[in-house]
Amino acid sequence: MGKDQGRRLVAGPGVAVCDRCVGSALEVVVDGACREPGFRLVDGGGPEQAWACSFCRKPLRRVGRLVRGRGGIHVCGECLDLCTEILRDEAHP
Repeated sequence: MGKDQGRRLVAGPGVAVCDRCVGSALEVVVDGACREPGFRLVDGGGPEQAWACSFCRKPLRRVGRLVRGRGGIHVCGECLDLCTEILRDEAHP
């Protein structure tokens, strides 16, 4: 990941997401799409049914929806909320 892709990282078990990607994923959740290429909402069906959140490992069928980001990383709404909270806390200690 280059410097221009994000300023801060939130690390999970074997995966990390930058602040810019968190913002793009939130945009997908709220608006259904985002301006950044490579992000989309996954809500089941077909081979996607076997996907899971890259952070908490909960399967798609359990979390309902995932945002698929760059590099094949998937994040559920609960983990996205947690990433947002961590980034907010770091910005305003």
